[in-house]
Amino acid sequence: MRKVLPLFLLLTACQLPMKDGEPMSVDAYVNGIPPVKTAVLRLDNKDLSLKDLEVVGLVDKLRPILAEKGYVPASGKEKAAVVLRLFFGVRLNGSRATKYSFDSGDAPAIPYGENDTYTADMTTLYLRDKLYRKILKMTAEDRKGRQFWKITVEKEDETNDFRSSQGQLLYLFAKFVERDTGKRLTGTLSRSEFDQRDEKRMTAAESAGSYYAPAEKRNDYERRLQDKINAAADVFRACGVKNKTKFFFNVSAFGTLPAFDPSTAAGFKTLTTEQADCVAKAVEPMLEPPSGVRTPVSVLVSLPSE
Repeated sequence: MRKVLPLFLLLTACQLPMKDGEPMSVDAYVNGIPPVKTAVLRLDNKDLSLKDLEVVGLVDKLRPILAEKGYVPASGKEKAAVVLRLFFGVRLNGSRATKYSFDSGDAPAIPYGENDTYTADMTTLYLRDKLYRKILKMTAEDRKGRQFWKITVEKEDETNDFRSSQGQLLYLFAKFVERDTGKRLTGTLSRSEFDQRDEKRMTAAESAGSYYAPAEKRNDYERRLQDKINAAADVFRACGVKNKTKFFFNVSAFGTLPAFDPSTAAGFKTLTTEQADCVAKAVEPMLEPPSGVRTPVSVLVSLPSE
């Protein structure tokens, strides 16, 4: 009998270790800080306007960052002292090869045991993924076009949409706006830092370097869903759920129920078909698309009691 490891195990075991974050860079210059900070925003994207929803959403997140630095929108017929020029977008930036190794089955069998043998020949396979560079750039000028400062923040990964990286870009933007980096800074912004410092608003002293983002995100998702369920206790009692019971079910990447066949934590089904249908119709509108976790994600929640 020939012993050949299953391909999926070899593919999993031989990949490079999972990275905590993606490569990012910041390049910031300062020639001076505007003495007066009444500002007007100009968009340098040729195919968008300030009324486009993706621009509105980004500007809404930039506004408090700029306000902390003292920038306020010029009002009425007031002439703005500063012109803030904004550009953002996504560009294809080559590709990255991922290396896999697996048993080709071509090498002579080597004795493994009394009745078993295994092969030692390994084949290497490279799969290429396209890489995309997400760019957030802003320049502050006076009315004659003289620049006060400029900043460019970039992130590189395999996703081709800007919003997937917007949070990380804004995080570094806020750290370096009106600062001179001295040179282009490159490195990896860890998920641990971003999730704790930006999303959870924790201080450096409260943060933990060993924080495991996917597990924490799953727990956060579960807690938010449980809060919604608790607030709608009457809805579930109307479904005939009389006792507080823990249930497992999966949530898809789109925040939907791929199927709803709830099992309790003990593995028993305590709902009738009619009750399960009622519960599913009540739960599904409460679901958010999970972020930062592998989907479908399994959640454990309690349906409230009377």
